[in-house]
Amino acid sequence: MLRLALVSIAFFLAGCYPELDWREFTSPEGQFSVLFPRKPVQAAREFALGGHPIRMEMYSAQVAEMAFGVGYADLPKGVDYDRILKAGRDALVRNIAGAVTNERAIALDGASGIEFAAMGTTRDAPLQLAARVLIAGTRYYQIAFIGHEGKASAADTELFLGSFKLLARGRSLAPERRREDDEQGEELQSAEQHDHGANPGLKIVQQSKRRGRTHLVEARPHVVDAADHRGEGADEIEARRGQ
Repeated sequence: MLRLALVSIAFFLAGCYPELDWREFTSPEGQFSVLFPRKPVQAAREFALGGHPIRMEMYSAQVAEMAFGVGYADLPKGVDYDRILKAGRDALVRNIAGAVTNERAIALDGASGIEFAAMGTTRDAPLQLAARVLIAGTRYYQIAFIGHEGKASAADTELFLGSFKLLARGRSLAPERRREDDEQGEELQSAEQHDHGANPGLKIVQQSKRRGRTHLVEARPHVVDAADHRGEGADEIEARRGQ
C-alpha cells in the first residue's frame, strides 16, 4: 500500500507542480543513485565535521523555493562514526536555525545512520528540513530536503529520501533486468511524462522488487517504449496503445 501511495503522490506532483520533473541520477564516483526533481548541479566544499577536516562532493537541485541535495565525503581513519552522524545532523539543522522535531535510526544497504526532520526559520519565514545522514564503510552521506513550510507540503520528501540507494562497488544492473524495470516503470507514468521520455516510476519498481512486492508492478496494461517514441505526439502514442 505504501508503494501505491507513492505512485499516486508522484502523479499528483507531476500534474500540479510541473517543476518537479523527477529523474534518476547516478553517481559512479559517489556510488549512489537517487531521484532528483531536475538535473542537479555539482559542487565541492571543504570543512570540519565532528572535528575532522573533510571534502564533500555535493549534488543539488533547487526548484520553486525548494532545495534537494545529496553529499558524500570519505572519512579519515579512526573517527567516531556516531559523533560524525550527530555532527552532520546538527550542521543541517543549524542551516535553518531550527530544532529537530523527530528522529529515528535507520539502516540501508549495509549502511547505518539517522533520519530526522526539523523546523526552523529564515527571514521570519518557516522552513522545513527532512534528511538522512548515513555512513557506509568509511564514507559519509547526507540526503536533505529544505523548503518553506507551504512548499514542503507539496514536495514528495518521502519519495526523494526513499529513492536514495547505495551501489555495490564494481557491479551494475544487468541490461536485460534494466530494460524490464524500465518498461514496468513507464507503466507507472502519467501520459505527459511518457511523452517526454521521463521515467519516475523506475525507482519505485526497483524498490518494490527488492522488497518482494512484485504484485505492485505486475498485471499492468502494455504501453509503448518511451525511448523508442520520444517526441511523438499524444495522439500517435494513444493510437499505438490501441493496437
